Amino acid sequence: GANQVHGTAYDFFRNDYLDAKGYFASPGSKNPPLRQNQFGYVLSGPIVVPHLYNGHNKSFFLANYEGLRSKTSTINFRTVPTVAEKEGQFTKPIVNPFTKVPYVNNFIDPSTFSQLATNSLSHFPDPNITSPQGNYKIVFSLPTAADQQTYRFDQSIGAKDSTFVRYTQTDYAATSQSTGGAFAEGLATFAETSKSVVASWTHTFSPNLLNQVRFGYLSEGANLEGQPTTAADLDALGLKNL
Repeated sequence: GANQVHGTAYDFFRNDYLDAKGYFASPGSKNPPLRQNQFGYVLSGPIVVPHLYNGHNKSFFLANYEGLRSKTSTINFRTVPTVAEKEGQFTKPIVNPFTKVPYVNNFIDPSTFSQLATNSLSHFPDPNITSPQGNYKIVFSLPTAADQQTYRFDQSIGAKDSTFVRYTQTDYAATSQSTGGAFAEGLATFAETSKSVVASWTHTFSPNLLNQVRFGYLSEGANLEGQPTTAADLDALGLKNL
């Protein structure tokens, strides 16, 4: 609502090379990858069309945009079968679920593995760390993108009436992995779009009486989608009747 044009542009930037290491980080380790940018602008002022319209004290505009591009990373620990366990050799007693008799020397003959168990082994990576949290360490990224824009128009009509209209739209998208790394089966994409419209009219009847009429509309759509698994992938595992 100002009679002068005002504007702001900005960028908020983060990078893992600029961050301090975590308190529990191992000596010589690196920070998880991080790339983040939040940028945008705000511009407002009177609506003026040279030689045609002078909107000072009457007509005003505001335009705003903000974008987010972020790729954060996180570290997780999982417990996976050891190479020996994949070959049937365990360190603790294993009981046959059908006969209730312990396996000799904690060894299960791989030839007795079910088709599902045999075909599933390739989906498990080998251990890559020895840690109380788990024997497999993974680092995976979580990319996020968002765009928000707002436009507003204010108009004074005489001394007793004023109106404004505002439109805002936000588009947000994020990709997440259920486990990440070699466990990237289960990739999910979340997309959300929201649209908002607001209109207002204020009328002054007297110095101590006014009336405001306002209309608002919000549209929100959110979709969470995963990568589909093909029938061939299920058949390869030995899963039937799905």
